[in-house]
Amino acid sequence: MYKLSFTLLAIATLSACNTAPPTQLTHIDSATIPVVANVKSSVKPAEMAALHQENKQIIDNLTLSLKSEYLLDVKPAEIFDAHSQAHQVYMSLSKLDQFRMVNNFYFKEHNFAGLQQVNTSLKPLLRG
Repeated sequence: MYKLSFTLLAIATLSACNTAPPTQLTHIDSATIPVVANVKSSVKPAEMAALHQENKQIIDNLTLSLKSEYLLDVKPAEIFDAHSQAHQVYMSLSKLDQFRMVNNFYFKEHNFAGLQQVNTSLKPLLRG
């Protein structure tokens, strides 16, 4: 009986650890935050603001989606368990916050090329 209980416990533990993160989390975690030097450009402020807002909207939508889909009934211990889905979601949310900070920085610095690169990095995440 002891061997059977131990075997079932081992199988349950291994199957819980082997759950792959959802594709969207994998895509977010593998996305590269672009580093772009500021180059003088003749882009209108309205164009720059529109691109910044589009990037912000993508980040906000992804953040809301992750929170509502994966974090409704999370226990605090799950956040710190590196094998839990909640932990993986929080890592993805951290990555999205980095995108948010870079997007805001490029907007403040009037770096249109940087905003374009952020947009290019974010758009594929919508399909993920």
